[in-house]
Amino acid sequence: MFGMICAAGFLTGITWGGAAVARRLVPSWWQEAWPVLRLALAIAVGLLAAFPVLAVPAWFGVFSPPLIGLGGWIVTWFCRHTWRAAASSSVRGNRVLAAAASGLIIWNGVFATESIFSGRDQGVYSNHAAHIARTGELRADAMFEGLFEPGNFGLASGSQAGGYFFDTAAKNIYFQFAPTFALYLAQAFGIGAFYGLFAFNPFLSGLNALLFFALARRLLSPRIAALTTAYFALNISQIWIVRITLSEVLTQTWLLAGLVLLHHALSRLDRRTFTSGVVLLASCTLARVDAYLIIIAICGLGLYLAQLPDDHPHVDRLRDMGRRGTLTALVISLIALAWGYATSPGYYADFNLKLGMMVGCAGVLAALAWVPLGPRFRARLHAGLARRGVWEGGVILLAIAAGYAVFVRPHVEPFADFVPSMGQLGRDYRENSLKDLGAYLSLPGMGFALVGLAVALRGVLQKRSLVLAPFLAVWFSYSLLYSYNPYISVDHIWKIRRFVPIVIPGFVLLAGMGLAATLARSPSPRWAGRGLGAAAIGLLGFLAFNAAPIAFTKLNGGGVAFIERIARAIPPHALVVTNVYIPLLGPLQLVEGVEMVRALPDVPAQQAQAKQVVDRALAAGRIVMTLSTTPWTSQSEKSAQRFSLTHPTLARTTNPPPREIKPRTRHAYLARLSPSGLGFEPTASTIRLGAHPLYGVAESGFLGTETSGGNSFRWTTGDARLRLPGRFSHPPLSARVDIVGAGPDGSRVQISIGGKVAFDEMVPASGGVFALDVAAVDWSQPEVEIAVRSGTFVPSQAYPDSTDDRTLGVRLAGIDLRVRPAAYEGQITLGFRRRTDVREAGLYLPETIKGQDARWTDGHATFEMDFGDATQPRQLTISTVSIPPRGTRLRVRWNGVEVEDVDLSDAANSVVVDLHDLPPSRHARLEIISDAFVPAEFYENSEDARSLGIMIAPLHLTLEPVETP
Repeated sequence: MFGMICAAGFLTGITWGGAAVARRLVPSWWQEAWPVLRLALAIAVGLLAAFPVLAVPAWFGVFSPPLIGLGGWIVTWFCRHTWRAAASSSVRGNRVLAAAASGLIIWNGVFATESIFSGRDQGVYSNHAAHIARTGELRADAMFEGLFEPGNFGLASGSQAGGYFFDTAAKNIYFQFAPTFALYLAQAFGIGAFYGLFAFNPFLSGLNALLFFALARRLLSPRIAALTTAYFALNISQIWIVRITLSEVLTQTWLLAGLVLLHHALSRLDRRTFTSGVVLLASCTLARVDAYLIIIAICGLGLYLAQLPDDHPHVDRLRDMGRRGTLTALVISLIALAWGYATSPGYYADFNLKLGMMVGCAGVLAALAWVPLGPRFRARLHAGLARRGVWEGGVILLAIAAGYAVFVRPHVEPFADFVPSMGQLGRDYRENSLKDLGAYLSLPGMGFALVGLAVALRGVLQKRSLVLAPFLAVWFSYSLLYSYNPYISVDHIWKIRRFVPIVIPGFVLLAGMGLAATLARSPSPRWAGRGLGAAAIGLLGFLAFNAAPIAFTKLNGGGVAFIERIARAIPPHALVVTNVYIPLLGPLQLVEGVEMVRALPDVPAQQAQAKQVVDRALAAGRIVMTLSTTPWTSQSEKSAQRFSLTHPTLARTTNPPPREIKPRTRHAYLARLSPSGLGFEPTASTIRLGAHPLYGVAESGFLGTETSGGNSFRWTTGDARLRLPGRFSHPPLSARVDIVGAGPDGSRVQISIGGKVAFDEMVPASGGVFALDVAAVDWSQPEVEIAVRSGTFVPSQAYPDSTDDRTLGVRLAGIDLRVRPAAYEGQITLGFRRRTDVREAGLYLPETIKGQDARWTDGHATFEMDFGDATQPRQLTISTVSIPPRGTRLRVRWNGVEVEDVDLSDAANSVVVDLHDLPPSRHARLEIISDAFVPAEFYENSEDARSLGIMIAPLHLTLEPVETP
């Protein structure tokens, strides 16, 4: 807690320190702005000023959020009089803005996505940030000891979580992206752990709304500026991106702050403010590669200012500002380039050509800004641009291009595919870019934006008003490229990501200008007011409709607690061999420091390498754990700890905006690997095979693992094989196969073990438990193959309502090998986990009631089982979850002897049955008898025609050893 309090000084430091810097750099704007807008600019400036404070210790491996925060407290002390000196009279609008921004921060913070899972960019940022905060290092150690050895490095691709680059010389890992944004997240992690990290972008969402309003208010009336700010801040794309950990939000902060200052600088011809705005804009390159488009825009703006005609007011001052701006932008971009190549060389090397093109283009524009063009040429050039036909023609061409992009281009084939370097296949949907953008902005909104664009171009080109030139330069640089191709995955809402920093805010601002221009032509102020009211109602309705799916949904909720539960269950310094999906790898490796080895399932060479790593660890006496998406050990109900999380996620779609929230369930099973290095213990009394994969057991011919009532099973494809290493302590005494489904007319099933036929019979459609003949099997072979062959069927051809086109054999719940007589079990659970040694009847399928396993009987449930000579039952506990509406009489019989008779009137009961006085018996038949009812006959809206008895929770049967004389 003390460390978090110290780390929190970073927030006060950037606020007071940023205010001190901003007040000196932009004194005229500082004196004019409302206090809440000063606050937003101060934090934006403070964030940038703090970058070296974060970067330097991280570079040297001594990053410490508490120490950095202490520095922030010191800065706060020295700058404590900044706000008092700049205080101004409070205005109503200031209080409204402050309240709105605070509400926005709280709202987005409460519903912030728990961006902890790896596999997409937000996971790279989050987990890298947490790693920096906890270790102080930018780079990470190998995922497991010995990764960089020549024989093991092939496992790098399978063991990484995405976004990893491997430095074989330094024997460590660095990450995709320059770590700029991750450093800010790391400091936020130091302040509030993961919840502080997740709150960083929601915090910026309030700042960005204020900065957007500050820009809009310089161009629009207060009401229209407020409406456009709502349009910006409540847009579904903005809501989504500020709730996840992506660098676009920080980029947007610096972009908007820089544009505010550039607008003010050009309206006041203030060199210092202009340079400050350029610094903020150019610094976006520290966080994002595509921000080099901003450098092109700044150099293009500088060229335009430097070549203004001689008769332009204040031309010398403007030329000087433009040329200085180009140099400033180029210097910062080169610093950012060096930072990027130093911290993420592999990632930046992938962009060598594109970076070279962007920096080269900016350099050419900057050089042209210093070329002394002739006065006559300059005059003619600007006179030509100022002609009405030029700018009107440009707007008409843009309108035609926009119409084509929205209404025609999405339907013109052939459609473009991803280029191989993107690492994806198939159509990239670039043809839909502007059409998709319209789904987030609305077509009327884009229409108003086109009107606003005409107004802006006329102001810059014809009226020689330069205040909008910076905004147009930056907006055009992004819009023209990403409207053609966003260069990102096809699914929404991710595809809109590239448009968030400036394209969408720019469209919104232009739409506000278009609305203002339209209302200005109203016949009277009254009609203008009505028009504004109608626009506000339509806009807010559109925003509410679009934002409905995620406005009050916390995506990935519970993800942090899920990962932490798994990490706590892993013994310290254990090696974990895993087959979990990529989303779980990053947080466990980088945040929790778990040493993990993972081989790609379809790469045999990696499987062999992983086995060698595990065998060496076991030989050295290390604890080795398995972590898997399905059980990876035999008798998993005893040997594995199960973790489960169901969280909301946004359904992917290529038709924006996304409107569907889907539940996503993640499972993980953690178990200790036996010293044999196999997913089963060769000395166990019973080994269950086939229901799910087992570590160290090669297999083929199985489909994915499914579960029902906590029981695992898999369909075969007609010829399934298991190859067991021959390491049994004793040859198995007996074996059984549990088949829970076959073809619609039954299936002929043949099972061979070690080349010997152990079973060859017709199995009914409902399946069954069958004994296997293992007497002739040679179990001493180095490898024993079990083959399950059967007829096949296709459900969609066998059942009219099925859409399942898979070719299926039989549904296998397991093959049980009894290696030795069962050991004494203190307690066994009946009724839910399938046991081939227990025959049951009179039960319906398991259900889950409020997270509890439950199962209806039909009024007469039976369980038959055998016991060894060494154990006998002593107590039975029956817990009921529901009973017939009018109550029931419950009778319990053991081998025909009635051992309990009780009346039940409440749904939840716990009946304990004493079995001590029963005579010993190797065989037992348990009967649970109750009244029965038909729900459809009791409940008006029920269509359930089943005959139901009582609903039971798992039965617990306590066993004790039998004392021998």
